[in-house]
Amino acid sequence: MGGKEGRQAEMNSTRRLIYLGFCLSCALTLTGCWDRIEVNDLAIVQGIALDHAPDGHIEVTISIPVPSEITPPGATGGGAQLGPPATNKSAAGRTVTEAVIRLQEKLSRRIYWAHNAVILIGEDLAREGIGPVLDFFTRNRQSRLSSVIAVTTGKARDVLASTLPVELNVPTGIQEMERLHPAPFADVKTFLQMMLGEGIEPTTSLVHVVTGGAPEPGTLQLPSSQQSERDPAQPAVFGAAVFKGDRLVTMLSEREAAGILFAKGQFGPLFIPVSVDQDRWVGMRLLRYTSRYRPRLEGDQLRMEVHVSVEAELLENKAGVDADDPRVIKLLERELEKTIGATIRSTVTKMQDEAQADIFGFGAAVRRRMPILWREISASWDEIFARLPVDIEVKAAILRTGLTNRPQPLTRGEVLSAERLAELLREE
Repeated sequence: MGGKEGRQAEMNSTRRLIYLGFCLSCALTLTGCWDRIEVNDLAIVQGIALDHAPDGHIEVTISIPVPSEITPPGATGGGAQLGPPATNKSAAGRTVTEAVIRLQEKLSRRIYWAHNAVILIGEDLAREGIGPVLDFFTRNRQSRLSSVIAVTTGKARDVLASTLPVELNVPTGIQEMERLHPAPFADVKTFLQMMLGEGIEPTTSLVHVVTGGAPEPGTLQLPSSQQSERDPAQPAVFGAAVFKGDRLVTMLSEREAAGILFAKGQFGPLFIPVSVDQDRWVGMRLLRYTSRYRPRLEGDQLRMEVHVSVEAELLENKAGVDADDPRVIKLLERELEKTIGATIRSTVTKMQDEAQADIFGFGAAVRRRMPILWREISASWDEIFARLPVDIEVKAAILRTGLTNRPQPLTRGEVLSAERLAELLREE
């Protein structure tokens, strides 16, 4: 027995030595974080502007934060005056990649793209075609296809040079505007899907540089020579950019851009006025809306039906209507339907007459519902779209009228009755 126990102990000791040797050999193969990149070594891009440059080059401007100028949340203010929380750097090249390489030569930190919020493209560059520009962002492993893409009126770099006092920087502010849906925004993925898809052309929002429209607190006594300090330039989002393929062909006003959102059922304008006469109107807040397309054939004639459903609430009763009366609500619902229908019609007509660009996706609806017909007409869809009859039907429902039905400070006798409202609407 003693011999067996001795041999067992010897075997256990041998196993331990083998296991220890294996662990040591594995440890020797570990090299540590030899390729680590510290945050302090990165220039984190938060926004990029792309513009046409002389000699056919592309100017790339990036907005990167300046950590030393950013006060951490909850930190107490110090005596030193902080500078801008971000800085802009520019370089030009024959391609975006070449311009970025030249940008890197000017920076002490490695350019990092994973947090880029917005891609701004200047009007001149957009008219030349943005396919080669987008190629950089689809190939770069750090780029996110969820980055917002927008066209600027004028130079895109001027938008990054403006300020947004409420936000930490301009790119973050534009990203927050996109979440409010004031215009038909598109991210890189959505834009590429429209650009490469059949039966639809790309659209995205327009970004402008405007003035704030109000003096900053404590600046009312400034002389007129310092007006720019009182009313600094800042970005604003309204309107839409229309493309055919990768080229910008036209720009739409704020109302025409709303027609895109209504037709496609994308949530956009929250407020819409409904006119009673030239001086009086009722303001509606749109709670939700949906749409659907239905292509159909009448003989050999292809037609497109656009069905829109809207739910709204009465937000402002400037016309002084009697919101207690269900007949008044019905009249306002019909006027809301007419207003939205006219907005969609205006945008459809402009696209058919001026651009021949199917930004609504009517062709895609034909492709889904009538694939055999689509194969026959797809090659000439631009010409067919330009003369396509479009029937628009809008159904609206006013769900709420607010906390008070009687407009202030009108008395019962001064309120517009259903009969008087019907007369005014007929006169219009």
